[in-house]
Amino acid sequence: MSRSVEVPITGRVLDWAIAESGLSIDELAASTGVSVETLEDWKTERTRPRLTELRKLATKPDSTDL
Repeated sequence: MSRSVEVPITGRVLDWAIAESGLSIDELAASTGVSVETLEDWKTERTRPRLTELRKLATKPDSTDL
């Protein structure tokens, strides 16, 4: 039985990382399969991403790689 591990990332750090990617939140959501609503929840710290979800975001190429 696997256990989900939540990552204690702050909304400010996530917001910074999204801004640095050069992608809009809509583009990031579409390319990673994470909904805009979920990304907004993470940014406002209502919920936290699981490790696998955060890895998806971290490995997404930035806009200069597209």
